[in-house]
Amino acid sequence: MSDNNPFQTRAPAITDNPRLCTPQREAYAELAQFAGNPSKPEREAGIALPIGCGKSGCITIAPFAFRATRTLVVAPSAKIAEQLRDDFDPARHDMFYIKSGILDGKPYPEPAEIRGTTTNRADLEEADVVLTNIQQLQGKENRWLQNLPDDFFDLILRDPPRDQC
Repeated sequence: MSDNNPFQTRAPAITDNPRLCTPQREAYAELAQFAGNPSKPEREAGIALPIGCGKSGCITIAPFAFRATRTLVVAPSAKIAEQLRDDFDPARHDMFYIKSGILDGKPYPEPAEIRGTTTNRADLEEADVVLTNIQQLQGKENRWLQNLPDDFFDLILRDPPRDQC
């Protein structure tokens, strides 16, 4: 996890950003309101968006609403996990924060992936956001969640399969 966590230190351009869809701005406002009310006993929130309204974009901006330390993003498939990785990847000129004008330059949140056996713990510890698909976390042989402290992630975002939207 970077010492200068952008989710906590940067002021993203979201509220009045004309490059974002209205549902993205509204979802962010609701999440920020939810996160800003520590007296609420609920620890889970759900946002449902119609297909095509920018769900992936909402996932990339949600950690800012919570001022997250480290976020886990769980996708329903490897393909969607790859798409989300691209939205967070600062090496890509079309990364979501750049193309949408959310952040006006570095530092960007540091991403890492849980993918097969190629990920190591140090990668996860350095990341601000960790992306994976649900299949990587299932089963008795899962080594990822069992070997991480309970408080390793302070925000978990789940992109449900289309049939659960």
